[in-house]
Amino acid sequence: MNTPAYTARRPGQALPAPVSPEAYVGLACDPAACVVVRACAGAGKTWLLVARMARCLLAGYAPQDMLAITFTRKAAAEMQQRLLELLQDWSRLDDAALRDEIARRGLPHAGADVLRRARNLYADVLAASAQPTVSTFHGWFSQLLRAAPLRFGLPQNFELLENEQPLLQQAWRQLYARLQDDQALRADYRALVARMGRATAAQLIELVVQRRGEFVLAAQAGTLAQGLHAAEPETWLHWRDRMAPELRLWAQAWASCGGSYGRAALGPLQAALDSDDAHGVAAALRAVLLTAQGAPRSARSMATRDVKIEIARLGLDGDPALRWDRLAAEFLALHDAHDIERIHAWALRLGAELLAGYERLKAEQGLLDFSDLELHARRLLADADVSAWVQMRLDRRYAQVLIDEFQDTNPVQWQALQAWLSAYAGDAQRPSVFIVGDDKQSIYRFRRADPQVFEAATNFLHEGFGAVLLSAQHTRRLSLAVRDWVNAVFAAAPAMDFVAHTTASREQGRVALLPALDAEDASAQAPDGEAAVPAASQNPGMRVRDTLREADVDAEIGKVERDAMRVAGLVRDLLACPSLEDGAGGLRPARPGDVLLLLRKRKDRMDLYLRALLAAGIPAAAGDSEASLLDTLEAQDLLALLNALVSPGSDLDFAQVLKSPIAGLGDADLLAIARLARETGQGWWHAAHHMAARGDATPALRRFLALAARWSDLLGSLPPHDLIDRILAEGELKSRYARAVPRAMAAQSLAHLDAFLHLALDLDGGRFLTPYAFVRRLKRGLARAALPELHAGEVVRLSTIHGAKGLEAPIVILADADSRPLANGPSVLLHWPAEAPHPLHFSLQLSSRRVHPAQRALVQAEQLAAEREDWNLLYVAMTRARQQLWITRVPVRGEAQWSRRLAVHAEALDVVMPVDAGQRRPGLAAPSAGDEGEPDGPERIGVPWLARPEPAQGQAIDLDEAQARAARIGSAMHSLLEAAAAAPHAESVLAACDAGSLALQLDLDPGEALAAIQAALRIVRSPQARVYFDAAQVRWARNEVDVAWPAADGGEPGWGRIDRLVELDEAVWVLDYKLAARNLDPARYAPILQRYAQAAAALRPGKPVRVALIGGDGSVGEWRAADPAKAVSA
Repeated sequence: MNTPAYTARRPGQALPAPVSPEAYVGLACDPAACVVVRACAGAGKTWLLVARMARCLLAGYAPQDMLAITFTRKAAAEMQQRLLELLQDWSRLDDAALRDEIARRGLPHAGADVLRRARNLYADVLAASAQPTVSTFHGWFSQLLRAAPLRFGLPQNFELLENEQPLLQQAWRQLYARLQDDQALRADYRALVARMGRATAAQLIELVVQRRGEFVLAAQAGTLAQGLHAAEPETWLHWRDRMAPELRLWAQAWASCGGSYGRAALGPLQAALDSDDAHGVAAALRAVLLTAQGAPRSARSMATRDVKIEIARLGLDGDPALRWDRLAAEFLALHDAHDIERIHAWALRLGAELLAGYERLKAEQGLLDFSDLELHARRLLADADVSAWVQMRLDRRYAQVLIDEFQDTNPVQWQALQAWLSAYAGDAQRPSVFIVGDDKQSIYRFRRADPQVFEAATNFLHEGFGAVLLSAQHTRRLSLAVRDWVNAVFAAAPAMDFVAHTTASREQGRVALLPALDAEDASAQAPDGEAAVPAASQNPGMRVRDTLREADVDAEIGKVERDAMRVAGLVRDLLACPSLEDGAGGLRPARPGDVLLLLRKRKDRMDLYLRALLAAGIPAAAGDSEASLLDTLEAQDLLALLNALVSPGSDLDFAQVLKSPIAGLGDADLLAIARLARETGQGWWHAAHHMAARGDATPALRRFLALAARWSDLLGSLPPHDLIDRILAEGELKSRYARAVPRAMAAQSLAHLDAFLHLALDLDGGRFLTPYAFVRRLKRGLARAALPELHAGEVVRLSTIHGAKGLEAPIVILADADSRPLANGPSVLLHWPAEAPHPLHFSLQLSSRRVHPAQRALVQAEQLAAEREDWNLLYVAMTRARQQLWITRVPVRGEAQWSRRLAVHAEALDVVMPVDAGQRRPGLAAPSAGDEGEPDGPERIGVPWLARPEPAQGQAIDLDEAQARAARIGSAMHSLLEAAAAAPHAESVLAACDAGSLALQLDLDPGEALAAIQAALRIVRSPQARVYFDAAQVRWARNEVDVAWPAADGGEPGWGRIDRLVELDEAVWVLDYKLAARNLDPARYAPILQRYAQAAAALRPGKPVRVALIGGDGSVGEWRAADPAKAVSA
């Protein structure tokens, strides 16, 4: 902890020197200085960048003089918004407050002129002819290329290809067609598939397209596949000649006394020694030295006792068995290298053909992809004259260049930027450059980001631009507990050069490394109560699984499902119990939006955790910067509907719409349409209309066909946005989707529908596309939309760690921490030093086990880089947490690397969340033995979604119809009050309830639903009861509090449930709802109310406890506890 939190290294200094926080900000925000900032997570890097932009404007730079680059469109929009909000705040502050704000950004003692300029900046920027360029690298490159001269050969008015997959599939089809005509290409493809299998062959070929930028540059530089060019056939003859003396000795020994294997090898060996045909020699040697499976023949079979004696007599030095093993191993290495070279050559030729077809399709359609943007921008910016001309044409000659998250820059992006900046050598008008990043957060190597680029840029700017190098290891985000754990874990990280962090937070926080589920727990029970691993899987010879009736249960997935249930239980407790520090010395329960659940893997894992949360009644949404709106079911349903309208012959789209909530047809309807389509030879669209015409259509089908006819008529007159708006309204899609999905997902589903509508408005302004063109653009991958963000506090967010960059939350749960992505498939091996103009090596690695000698050094370097990035990934995950960090583990095969790292100074805590800072309080129900930490079912939680009332506990009671009706209404009233109590304005929530929707949700008739709503409204509007639902007066509250007590005086143990527990200023109130006012006689319920009061007193010791019964008419009857302080132990 002795390392300074802030350091600076100015030009001419050999080592960095400590600086104060004020000096650090002052240097970083100085518009005249070039600056490189390395700052830890939570150090305020983006705040610093926005502060520098504001200082630039204050210094007199015009908005259009500034270029700010970040790595996502969302981050760019947030950066621009933060700048405008800052300037707007400055326009409203008085002199003292404004002077303080400017001083915080490195300019102390601002005079009257500075204050006046600061107040006017907001209006000046809004009125300026051009705004600052705040964009991604690709956005800026696209802007430059659209202004490029014709001689650059770019498509006029090109469109950006955001999703390459649809076009890549077309390129594959063209390649398959070429294979029919090109015999040599077909032979390569057949050979590649025969050696690698169809799936792996396709992966190898596609790698060329995926890394096309580097492939093209390496091909142009002649560094493609260096050291892996197919060996000349003479290689086999050279090896045979070198080993001939030893091979002849083996032949003589086998001829004299060889066993069956030796005598069988004599013929091939003699042929190999006598032949001049290289391929024949290779085949003969392979038959002698390798088995049919390609493994070396064992010395035990080839060097028998008699052969050993004979070959020693003939003069072979050393142990014959060892000599044989060495001979076979050397041939195997040569054989494997030759095999890899052939496979590599086939894959590169086929990959080049696939890439050529892909490029032709782009050219024909006037498309550029992200790699094109980078390569063409690199070429444009390297030409100083053209670059200056383009900037003049755009009315942009940037004086300030600011780049955020620089550790995510790839070599091509840096070289484009470096080429542009190099043109300013010695120019007094060169721009000031500010870059900020953190090596420890470099986690995007799969996107070609390279952390060595940051080092190269730092050296270039320090030496060529006189940049000041700043470092900050002081975070404003991490609580003390999280900070200490991060420091302990990463102090042991090899080659990370980690500097211990300090923190501005005074919150203590909490960290927990939860114990891994043991094998018995993980496999004994699946979430639905069935065995997680079928008996047949434990003894495969027992029987064959009926694939139509029995799911193929993966034992690994079963373990993850158990962990997902454990996480759901943890989140349930976090939402119910005061555990988050509120900044005023107290604790509050978490809201769903306070929780961020992180996973290393998205595929197959995230859905398991999402389902577990939703089953527990916890609103949750899976989404991160990696996710796309077009991958959601709602967007896919709407896209299928539009495609079915514009192309009625698309049976698959039509069937999807019929099954979706848009039409809501059942399987029987779809089977009937399918049968009719087969009988008539028509498509599904016509078959459905035929059924309606002859009167066989169900009401749901008739309804949808009538709507579809109306929407079809509007195709030629409405733009996509207006048509989708009509579809949402006339089709009642929002209410239909809200009923079709789990209640906890309703808000997310509706947000997806709204986001799809906004997408139609964003594309070409929403007015210049036809519905047909809109569908085609989406299907061709020419549009991409991020998932919408729900309002803070509404949902638990689930994200991959890669998708969580830039996110933070008071509570972070890193689940299934030891899972690791499989990395045994084909990959690209690249050697591209940051200072080199092109890759020095580009080759394909077939797998982690098949490595060519020319690739070994690169593979070792790749392994080191992968290990460093794995540490970085853990750092990013841990530093998303502001207060609490919970980490769960699932048993894995092999080493649990993250568990080993995290065990440093980490206390493995029990999963059950204590009610308060200490132990679980007496009087509150504890989990049953063996179930600790898991949800025993979907518990109702105070969130703004209704939960279905749970069945009454205990023995069933015979009720007449009137009593049963009253019970249903009372149960619904309880659920309504629980949901409304979680909202800031309970009355507004209840007033907006629809009796019809409530009846569908809770299986009531409309009259019962209406009675429940009216009763709940009378309670929250009652002058006596209103205070218990007033967010301004309630300090803390919890609904549906389970209370348990042990047996006493020979009686039975028991339990109950407090309807609502509320803490007001003067007392803690235990509230019990009763539908009928006649049930408000407190004496009838004295024993159970006494238990409730005792439990509440134990939860809030020292505070008065009062108990009230609230009737459905709004009346309140208070019950006086005998002595609630005498709590019965539980």
